[in-house]
Parts: sequence; C-alpha cells; structure tokens
Amino acid sequence: MNTFLLRYSTLAVLGLALVGCRRHSSVLDNIKHQLGNGATQVDIGQSDDFSWDEIFVFAPYYPKGQTCRTLKLNVSQCSAAGIKDVDEGEFLLVFMQHGTVSETQSFPRTIADFDESERCSAKGIGRGAAVFTVEHKAGRVYLMCRL
Repeated sequence: MNTFLLRYSTLAVLGLALVGCRRHSSVLDNIKHQLGNGATQVDIGQSDDFSWDEIFVFAPYYPKGQTCRTLKLNVSQCSAAGIKDVDEGEFLLVFMQHGTVSETQSFPRTIADFDESERCSAKGIGRGAAVFTVEHKAGRVYLMCRL
C-alpha cells in the first residue's frame, strides 16, 4: 500500500509540475528568446500554446472594470477569465479566440515595456499583426506597435 501511495504521489507531483510548466507561457519565453537574440522586431504570433486570433495589451494601472468593458465581458465572464487590475510593474496580455478570452498573462516590465500609444494600448491586434518593433531608450526595451 505504501509503495502504491508513493508512486501515486510522485505521479501527481510530476503531473502538476508539467501543467505548471505549460501554464508558464511560451509567450514570455518566446519574447525573451527573440530579445535575447537581438531581434529588431518581436512576433508574438509565433506562440502557439493555446488558440488565439487577437491580443489586447493593457498598460500598468489599467483598471479591471475598463478592461472588461473593452473586451465586452460581463462581470461573471470577466471573473472567470481571471481579469484583474494591472499592477505598476506589469502589462496584462489578453488573448482572444472568436471573441472569447482564451488566455490572460502578466507581462513583467523588467522584460520590456509595450507601446502605450492610443493606436495600440487596449486595442485588439490580430495574430498576424502582433509584430512589435524593438526600440531601446534610456536603457529600457520598448515593444512598439506597427499598426
């Protein structure tokens, strides 16, 4: 019985570890990899851990209520999607598939800052257009919208 319990526990821990690794985004890894290789542009559309056809980038301090209105989500849909107020040190990336949230991810500003201009911030960007130009200013990296 103890051997069975030990094997079951080990399998459960390994399973959770695999799910946890999968949940940590290849989007972040993809961006870090591209930046680490000196890319002049970052193509977020290359990430395919989950289905999506549109991305929204919400800037630091963006309130949850406004995010939900932008995405046309009601209160229960917003909660189920894990939408939250955006903290100072992050951007919130929301991936949509056919108008439904398929993934939300916090993107640390320690990696880069996204373009906060009106043409890009809190606007739907199609997967094929999710290519950002890399700019370096005052020791920081910026991912600028090409729309």
